[in-house]
Amino acid sequence: MSPIPEGRRNDTLYRWGYGRWKNHPEDGERIARDIMERGRISGLSDRETLQIVKSVRSSVEGDR
Repeated sequence: MSPIPEGRRNDTLYRWGYGRWKNHPEDGERIARDIMERGRISGLSDRETLQIVKSVRSSVEGDR
């Protein structure tokens, strides 16, 4: 997993997570952990990254 450059982190992390979760909802928990890991290596706080995870989960569930 590569770090995401500052200035694009939230949007990129959201889109990356959403695309994976949408296509593989059965792997949601693993994808949530991957989002958290990529957020950390990109310099985001756990609190901020957790909010992205919640947004991704909510969007995917809302699309069903």
